[in-house]
Amino acid sequence: MSILNTMLKRGAAILIAAIVVGITLIVTLDEFANEYKVGTIVGDIDLSGKTKSEVNYDILLGVNDYITDYYIVVEFNNEAFTLSSDIVVPNIASTVSNVTNGKRTSVEYDISTTLLKSELETVINPMFIELINLDEVEAVIARSLLDNEPFSTINIHDLILDYTSLWEPINSYEYIDLNNTGILDNLDDVSFIVAPNSRFSLLNNSHELFLTNDELSILATGIQVITIETDFVSFIKTNHKNPSYDLENERDIYDTYINIAQGKDFSFYNPNNFEYVIEITKSQNKLVFNITGIPFENEYTHKVVELLIPYQVLTGSIPTQGRDGMSYEVIRYIKRDEISLLDQSLYTNFYAPINEIN
Repeated sequence: MSILNTMLKRGAAILIAAIVVGITLIVTLDEFANEYKVGTIVGDIDLSGKTKSEVNYDILLGVNDYITDYYIVVEFNNEAFTLSSDIVVPNIASTVSNVTNGKRTSVEYDISTTLLKSELETVINPMFIELINLDEVEAVIARSLLDNEPFSTINIHDLILDYTSLWEPINSYEYIDLNNTGILDNLDDVSFIVAPNSRFSLLNNSHELFLTNDELSILATGIQVITIETDFVSFIKTNHKNPSYDLENERDIYDTYINIAQGKDFSFYNPNNFEYVIEITKSQNKLVFNITGIPFENEYTHKVVELLIPYQVLTGSIPTQGRDGMSYEVIRYIKRDEISLLDQSLYTNFYAPINEIN
């Protein structure tokens, strides 16, 4: 009996051991089955060796770290603005459901169109927003998220093909040949394009018109007038040495002298990403100058500071009649709530006095 009891006890022990080993093996295999293989990546989050129960937390942690640093830059009219990353919301549930063992998958994000439009309107005039297909903006953001880029850059100009629906008359000026001198006889209707982010030169744009210095000077003077109340900058010009005393056209204030042989030009720089059109139309003894394009964000105006420069009376052998000199400083400023801002001196037309000699 003792031998039989011993054998039964040993058999029971072996059976129990087998059961324990089996259970351990099953648990181990189950845990192994719940682990992700090497190469299981979501976005840039490596899930290799992670158990499926850890996935939600790891993805959530990794995505939150990424979104916290992620930002969106909007470029428009040579300015850059940063939008809130709140526009982008990670969809963790969808992301987890798409995880494929041993492969790379992407993080799923939702982009709030309402919040995107609202934030764009805080940095860009809403009239431009209406010309943008917001789906294209979202597509740019989605591509950067798909590539796990640290930020997304959106150039609004690339998404607007035609601005002409927003064009408005900016300024106008009339030059009238009251004395019918014939200075306008050879002039015809003409238009010039002021290209974006570039310097406009009258000599470069008019060489095919075959005009005289005097005729070009008339054009330059009119263009000078209509571009003063803009945000164009860096004016390069000169004026005639002698005043014209043409009060009707305020010629001496705005006079701009062109000399082809001497290279005396009239030019300025357009700092905008938009082009502007200058149109000059002729009607009998009158030229009408107009500039059309995107309205400026600020309301520009100007003032003229006049300074009389008295002549001196001298003694000499050749009698000469004296003439006072004049200085006309043209100053641009922004008018806002009846307050003058900026005060930017654009140019000064100077006419030297002629001393009187007795």
